Amino acid sequence: MPRLFNELVFDEYIEGTSSVYSSQEWNALLGSADKTALHAISDTQSAGSGNPSLSVQLEVSGDGRNFTAKNGTAEINGATITVGSGQISSLGTDAGTTPSLGFARLKVTLGGSTPKVHVRIYACGRTD
Repeated sequence: MPRLFNELVFDEYIEGTSSVYSSQEWNALLGSADKTALHAISDTQSAGSGNPSLSVQLEVSGDGRNFTAKNGTAEINGATITVGSGQISSLGTDAGTTPSLGFARLKVTLGGSTPKVHVRIYACGRTD
């Protein structure tokens, strides 16, 4: 299974629980792989109460404008981010059972009470 790319595709400070997305500059590259592994690293965490969670969902599109989830469950699904513990690393994979369309993006969502987290996501794309 040849590796197509290994790139830092998301590096943002997120505050709140609204979903944010990877930059469109990565859409064609992310869409070029049928199998994708994701490595999320979060630091600088804070929350109103409790520990925030992190979900990263791979979304695909044929036209680069209208996106839908590639899989039924997020590739990184509700990973706990322990406040004050330094860097937290979360891994997720897309098995590639459903082929990708021409474009893909990452939907990044924090859960919890008023979360504030710096998130970096590396994506490694592979094909058969």
